[in-house]
Amino acid sequence: TDFNIVLSSEIVSLSEIVVIGYGTVKKSDLTGAVASVSSDEIRQNIGSGIDQALQGRTAGVSVTTNSGTPGASPLIRIRGIGTITNSDPFFVVDGVPVSAESIGMLNPGDIESTEVLKDASAAAIYGARAANGVVLITTKQGKAGKMHISYNGYYGVQNVIKKVDMLSTSEYMSLLD
Repeated sequence: TDFNIVLSSEIVSLSEIVVIGYGTVKKSDLTGAVASVSSDEIRQNIGSGIDQALQGRTAGVSVTTNSGTPGASPLIRIRGIGTITNSDPFFVVDGVPVSAESIGMLNPGDIESTEVLKDASAAAIYGARAANGVVLITTKQGKAGKMHISYNGYYGVQNVIKKVDMLSTSEYMSLLD
Protein backbone atom coordinates (compact mmCIF):
# COMPACT_ATOMS: atom_id res chain seq x y z
CA THR A 1 0.00 0.00 0.00
CA ASP A 2 1.12 3.57 -0.71
CA PHE A 3 0.51 6.45 1.66
CA ASN A 4 0.52 10.03 0.53
CA ILE A 5 1.11 12.25 3.56
CA VAL A 6 0.94 16.01 3.22
CA LEU A 7 2.03 18.30 6.03
CA SER A 8 0.48 21.70 6.31
CA SER A 9 1.99 24.59 8.22
CA GLU A 10 0.08 26.32 10.98
CA ILE A 11 0.71 30.02 11.33
CA VAL A 12 0.39 31.34 14.87
CA SER A 13 0.58 34.96 15.88
CA LEU A 14 3.75 35.78 17.80
CA SER A 15 1.86 37.80 20.37
CA GLU A 16 0.01 34.68 21.53
CA ILE A 17 2.93 32.30 22.02
CA VAL A 18 6.28 32.82 23.72
CA VAL A 19 9.14 30.48 22.84
CA ILE A 20 11.13 29.53 25.92
CA GLY A 21 14.12 27.23 25.56
CA TYR A 22 12.99 24.07 23.87
CA GLY A 23 9.28 24.62 24.40
CA THR A 24 6.47 27.08 23.83
CA VAL A 25 4.03 28.62 26.29
CA LYS A 26 0.86 30.62 25.76
CA LYS A 27 1.36 34.22 26.73
CA SER A 28 -1.67 34.05 28.99
CA ASP A 29 -0.01 31.25 31.00
CA LEU A 30 3.21 33.22 31.35
CA THR A 31 3.00 35.63 34.24
CA GLY A 32 5.93 37.32 36.01
CA ALA A 33 8.29 34.42 35.43
CA VAL A 34 10.08 36.09 32.52
CA ALA A 35 11.72 39.50 32.48
CA SER A 36 12.83 40.92 29.14
CA VAL A 37 15.46 43.51 28.31
CA SER A 38 15.35 44.85 24.75
CA SER A 39 18.30 45.96 22.64
CA ASP A 40 17.24 49.61 23.08
CA GLU A 41 17.54 49.30 26.85
CA ILE A 42 20.90 47.57 26.50
CA ARG A 43 22.19 50.35 24.24
CA GLN A 44 21.16 53.00 26.77
CA ASN A 45 23.53 51.42 29.26
CA ILE A 46 27.09 52.67 28.90
CA GLY A 47 28.35 49.71 30.94
CA SER A 48 30.76 47.22 29.58
CA GLY A 49 28.63 44.09 29.42
CA ILE A 50 25.30 42.35 29.54
CA ASP A 51 25.66 41.79 33.27
CA GLN A 52 25.63 45.55 33.88
CA ALA A 53 22.76 45.98 31.43
CA LEU A 54 20.63 43.66 33.60
CA GLN A 55 21.35 45.71 36.70
CA GLY A 56 18.25 47.60 37.81
CA ARG A 57 16.20 46.63 34.75
CA THR A 58 14.86 43.25 35.80
CA ALA A 59 12.88 42.58 38.96
CA GLY A 60 14.15 39.69 41.04
CA VAL A 61 17.66 39.88 39.58
CA SER A 62 20.47 41.11 41.79
CA VAL A 63 23.72 42.27 40.16
CA THR A 64 26.51 43.13 42.60
CA THR A 65 30.20 43.83 42.14
CA ASN A 66 32.55 42.47 44.79
CA SER A 67 35.70 43.95 43.29
CA GLY A 68 36.74 47.40 42.20
CA THR A 69 38.95 45.93 39.50
CA PRO A 70 38.08 47.19 36.02
CA GLY A 71 36.62 44.39 33.92
CA ALA A 72 35.81 42.20 36.93
CA SER A 73 32.64 40.23 36.39
CA PRO A 74 29.83 41.03 38.83
CA LEU A 75 27.78 38.42 40.64
CA ILE A 76 24.35 37.81 39.13
CA ARG A 77 21.77 36.23 41.42
CA ILE A 78 18.26 35.29 40.39
CA ARG A 79 15.93 34.51 43.30
CA GLY A 80 18.84 34.69 45.78
CA ILE A 81 21.43 32.02 46.50
CA GLY A 82 20.08 28.71 45.26
CA THR A 83 22.77 26.08 45.52
CA ILE A 84 25.75 25.58 47.78
CA THR A 85 28.60 25.29 45.28
CA ASN A 86 27.55 27.56 42.41
CA SER A 87 24.82 30.19 42.53
CA ASP A 88 25.38 31.55 39.00
CA PRO A 89 22.44 31.48 36.60
CA PHE A 90 22.52 29.32 33.49
CA PHE A 91 23.42 31.41 30.42
CA VAL A 92 22.18 30.42 26.94
CA VAL A 93 23.33 32.46 23.92
CA ASP A 94 21.40 31.66 20.72
CA GLY A 95 20.52 28.22 22.06
CA VAL A 96 24.09 27.34 23.09
CA PRO A 97 24.97 27.03 26.80
CA VAL A 98 27.75 29.45 27.79
CA SER A 99 29.77 29.72 31.00
CA ALA A 100 29.26 32.66 33.33
CA GLU A 101 32.87 33.76 32.87
CA SER A 102 32.63 34.05 29.08
CA ILE A 103 29.39 36.02 29.08
CA GLY A 104 31.33 39.22 29.76
CA MET A 105 33.09 38.88 26.40
CA LEU A 106 29.79 39.32 24.56
CA ASN A 107 29.45 42.72 22.86
CA PRO A 108 26.31 44.48 24.13
CA GLY A 109 25.87 46.02 20.67
CA ASP A 110 25.37 42.54 19.19
CA ILE A 111 22.53 41.61 21.54
CA GLU A 112 18.99 41.80 20.18
CA SER A 113 17.13 40.76 23.32
CA THR A 114 17.63 39.21 26.73
CA GLU A 115 15.10 37.18 28.68
CA VAL A 116 15.53 36.10 32.28
CA LEU A 117 13.60 32.99 33.36
CA LYS A 118 13.16 33.38 37.09
CA ASP A 119 10.80 30.64 38.18
CA ALA A 120 11.34 26.97 38.89
CA SER A 121 9.58 25.92 35.68
CA ALA A 122 12.82 26.75 33.83
CA ALA A 123 14.16 23.52 35.33
CA ALA A 124 11.57 21.61 33.28
CA ILE A 125 13.21 22.98 30.14
CA TYR A 126 16.90 23.07 31.04
CA GLY A 127 17.12 20.57 33.91
CA ALA A 128 19.12 20.99 37.09
CA ARG A 129 21.37 23.61 35.48
CA ALA A 130 18.44 26.04 35.67
CA ALA A 131 18.12 25.81 39.47
CA ASN A 132 19.49 29.35 39.81
CA GLY A 133 17.52 30.82 36.90
CA VAL A 134 18.25 31.11 33.18
CA VAL A 135 19.44 34.09 31.13
CA LEU A 136 18.51 33.68 27.46
CA ILE A 137 20.43 35.98 25.11
CA THR A 138 19.51 36.38 21.46
CA THR A 139 22.08 38.06 19.23
CA LYS A 140 21.35 40.06 16.12
CA GLN A 141 21.10 38.08 12.89
CA GLY A 142 21.73 39.08 9.31
CA LYS A 143 18.70 39.85 7.19
CA ALA A 144 18.18 39.36 3.49
CA GLY A 145 17.83 42.43 1.36
CA LYS A 146 19.50 45.78 1.35
CA MET A 147 22.68 46.14 3.37
CA HIS A 148 22.41 48.21 6.52
CA ILE A 149 25.47 49.58 8.31
CA SER A 150 25.27 51.25 11.69
CA TYR A 151 27.86 52.76 13.99
CA ASN A 152 27.67 53.17 17.72
CA GLY A 153 30.44 55.09 19.46
CA TYR A 154 31.13 56.39 22.92
CA TYR A 155 33.88 58.46 24.41
CA GLY A 156 34.51 59.76 27.88
CA VAL A 157 36.86 62.22 29.52
CA GLN A 158 38.17 61.96 33.06
CA ASN A 159 39.88 64.73 34.97
CA VAL A 160 41.28 64.84 38.46
CA ILE A 161 39.18 67.24 40.52
CA LYS A 162 41.66 67.79 43.32
CA LYS A 163 45.24 66.66 43.15
CA VAL A 164 46.53 65.48 46.52
CA ASP A 165 49.98 66.74 47.43
CA MET A 166 52.37 63.86 48.08
CA LEU A 167 54.94 63.70 50.86
CA SER A 168 58.63 63.93 50.12
CA THR A 169 60.95 61.13 51.22
CA SER A 170 62.05 62.89 54.41
CA GLU A 171 58.46 63.81 55.33
CA TYR A 172 57.35 60.22 54.78
CA MET A 173 60.20 58.87 56.96
CA SER A 174 59.36 61.27 59.78
CA LEU A 175 55.72 60.23 59.55
CA LEU A 176 56.65 56.56 59.97
CA ASP A 177 58.79 57.26 63.10
